[in-house]
Amino acid sequence: MTLPPLLALLAACSGRDPAAAEDRDESDPIDVTEGPLLLRGAEVVGQGVVDVAVRDGAIEAVGEGLSGGEVVDLTGRWLVPAFIDSHVHLAYYPVGDALLDGGVAGAVDLAAPERWLAEDLGPLRLRRSGPMVTAEGGYPTQGWGRDGYGLPCADAEAAAAAVDHLAEAGVQVLKLPVTGPPVLDEAALRAAVERAHARGLPVASHALGDDEARLAGAVGADLLAHTPTAGLSSETLALWADRAVITTLGAFGGS
Repeated sequence: MTLPPLLALLAACSGRDPAAAEDRDESDPIDVTEGPLLLRGAEVVGQGVVDVAVRDGAIEAVGEGLSGGEVVDLTGRWLVPAFIDSHVHLAYYPVGDALLDGGVAGAVDLAAPERWLAEDLGPLRLRRSGPMVTAEGGYPTQGWGRDGYGLPCADAEAAAAAVDHLAEAGVQVLKLPVTGPPVLDEAALRAAVERAHARGLPVASHALGDDEARLAGAVGADLLAHTPTAGLSSETLALWADRAVITTLGAFGGS
């Protein structure tokens, strides 16, 4: 399992002796590109207190009594996999370094100008949607995303062509807002989803109300980019029962 330089978030663990780890500041990251390393004595989530052997940024072995490499004593700490933030806009809110420092190794960027698709984020692993495929004058082109965060389309043919364009530009997920007005009609939304799926792209939808979430589900979107802010009907819930929702805990640093 290959990992980026920040292997894990280390935290003090109550119930065990924190004094054993006083020689290492809890905020200090472990650079696993230097090695080999033997991370010893930590409570590994799901496995208990075991050793973790790391070489060239990859985990070689997990178990008891391992040997070899520079020993890093993590007694009294938890060792957990790095986290993934499933909804960011790093072109708009450039906090990539802060994500890495906080134990986030990967993220899904759910809207950025097309010119940003080639932006180098260093060790942060990123899946990118590029601009949202949206209606002419639709979300987010009249507000925070007016500078290229939306790709306006007039009809189903234009929406399918926009998906083709983004797929060829290298996106790994499609973002399809169903909020407005204006909003793409059902035929255009369905055409965009079907073309995305034909291209092997999952579809995330920005849909906050019941009617919006129901429409997004009806046209085949794979996940909701936010937990809806309105109560959902039984019909809408049934549409999303076997799909995914990204629970947004905070937006752009706010609550």
